[in-house]
Amino acid sequence: MHLRIVLWTLCLAYVGFLLAGGKNASSITIMMVAALIGAALGLGLGTMFNRRAARKQI
Repeated sequence: MHLRIVLWTLCLAYVGFLLAGGKNASSITIMMVAALIGAALGLGLGTMFNRRAARKQI
């Protein structure tokens, strides 16, 4: 169950990094902020899906 939260967090952090420019971005701060925003969204989505799966099992 907790694996889902970890996977969503890591995947969306990586997507945020790529959307910020990936390897050739001009500012490392922008890449870090985008990765943090992606990680926060991933954590939220992972938690939401984890709770939904737990509700369906009851």
